Amino acid sequence: MTEKNERLGAFPFVIAGVSFIPVIGIPFGLVSLIWGIVTKKKGGNKLALVGGLGIMFTIVLYAGLFYFGFVKRDGIYDDLRIKSAQSGLNNVVQALEFYKVQHGS
Repeated sequence: MTEKNERLGAFPFVIAGVSFIPVIGIPFGLVSLIWGIVTKKKGGNKLALVGGLGIMFTIVLYAGLFYFGFVKRDGIYDDLRIKSAQSGLNNVVQALEFYKVQHGS
């Protein structure tokens, strides 16, 4: 049998499936992407596609989180940002008052 007619086993596709786990999946996606491009076996293109999609999933997920968390205004996260800022200011005031009590100024 020639190598082109051989099929990839399940293991490479499991590695490619792990690439959909955010952050830790990027190295697995790169491995499966390269593996799919380099292999001469049947299914290499599908393996590369799944690995690439896993990497894109992580990029899109974190881009969305960044956008909604830091860029977008007038959304549901504005209240959370206000509460977080207020909490931080309360902690700073408390620490300053404690320092003043301890050191006299």
